[in-house]
Amino acid sequence: MSIKVRTQNAKRAFFGGGPGWRLSIQLPEDTHGEWTTVEGVFTTGNETSWYLHILLDDVNEQVDVDDVRVYEINSLSALLLSLETL
Repeated sequence: MSIKVRTQNAKRAFFGGGPGWRLSIQLPEDTHGEWTTVEGVFTTGNETSWYLHILLDDVNEQVDVDDVRVYEINSLSALLLSLETL
């Protein structure tokens, strides 16, 4: 999953979801006016539905959201993506 955001003074803003909020990824506090892509990998298991949430808990100025994408990847792609974030 990926999401493009532009933030300013967003201390506690997250995206994610699923049962029990298994996926919770904090958005950057300040992107200095630039659009930034934030990504996360999750496994759905046996779920037939999956709720996506964008939570704005402590935002003093701005959170712009664009281009939310959810896409299927195979296990090798997921492993490579997770290694890129190390």
